[in-house]
Amino acid sequence: MYRVQNLVNWSHGRLPGALAAVTISAVLLVGVSGDERARDDQSTAYLSGVKLLDALQQRRGITFDGSPLRKVVSELQRSCRVPIVIDRRIDPDQRVTIRTDYVTCRTTLVTLAGEVGARASFGHGYVYIGPPASAVLLQTRVALLEERVRQLRKEMDPELYRGLTTRFDGSWGRLSAPRTLLQERAGQLGLLVSEPDKVPHDLWSAARLPSMTFADFATLILTQFDLQLSVAASGELQFAPQTMDVAVERKHRVPLRDKSDVLRRWRQALPDLQITWRGSTATLSTTVENHERLKRLAKGQQVPSDEPGGLLSRTMEFRTPPRTRLGTVLASLRISVPIRLIGKTEADLQQELNQFVEINEVGTPSAEFFPKALAGLNGKVEVTDQEVTVTFD
Repeated sequence: MYRVQNLVNWSHGRLPGALAAVTISAVLLVGVSGDERARDDQSTAYLSGVKLLDALQQRRGITFDGSPLRKVVSELQRSCRVPIVIDRRIDPDQRVTIRTDYVTCRTTLVTLAGEVGARASFGHGYVYIGPPASAVLLQTRVALLEERVRQLRKEMDPELYRGLTTRFDGSWGRLSAPRTLLQERAGQLGLLVSEPDKVPHDLWSAARLPSMTFADFATLILTQFDLQLSVAASGELQFAPQTMDVAVERKHRVPLRDKSDVLRRWRQALPDLQITWRGSTATLSTTVENHERLKRLAKGQQVPSDEPGGLLSRTMEFRTPPRTRLGTVLASLRISVPIRLIGKTEADLQQELNQFVEINEVGTPSAEFFPKALAGLNGKVEVTDQEVTVTFD
């Protein structure tokens, strides 16, 4: 494990004066000029496709203590070489304490999202961190919209179809309005946006994103307003409230000799999934993320979890300088972990909290760490995924 230095700042801020209520976001370097910030942003070679998947499997350890979320995100953008989109509804100034061992970048991003009550969604060229209801269906919404465009190929003007399926640079400049971004890109493709005012006014700052289809670009923006896009053969675009019942139908071919084993693994991972078999081909309707899980399970590969890990899945690194009181240790741990006293208050424990303790733990599972660290309280220490409790008779 190493301590990450705070080099880069992903900053959501507030505009002064009349625009003070409008959220903006930007990628910034701390303490340098605008030109230098731009050079630094361009110097990071972001990855996509297979290279991005490989980068997300690279391992590293990070430690941030009470740092603004934007700082943590910016460092991860630089070190993992992947653009990270923070949903407009996630406060970038909230303080985050996160410590990971030598784990993959993907695991780190999932853990970070969990720390702020969010989820991570992994696209072809970016990672989105947002409210769980938005994140878990984002890639499925993109896939469904791209599929809808393909279905319109015979009905749609060839030029319109070509524009909708051609990738373009998804980046935007500082103080961009999301409504305007959608209108301008649609106009360039010869598309007409019906009722653009359904997208509330907001101001976003510069974002550097990979090449993407219009479906990906529009869905990434609209999901932050709980909206979805529909496309007509005429090229008319309409915005509507998101529906939650979304799924993609795909086929999975499984060697007959492996069918029983694969089916067992699938049932263990997704017990409620409806599967239709025709010989060795399984047809399923589910999310894009679930289809990826099914593919890996069919090959017997480990499936990366996009669920934030609970407290029991963590390991702890904690060292105390000489003559550290147990009360100081308790206060420090409570910054990042809920610790509840049952049967006594801190006022009842003044003698115990004033004793000096020595703690030097690295990579200790949380279920072992907390009983050791809090042994001086002389209570029964229990660790769950949600909290630590100390119970006194």
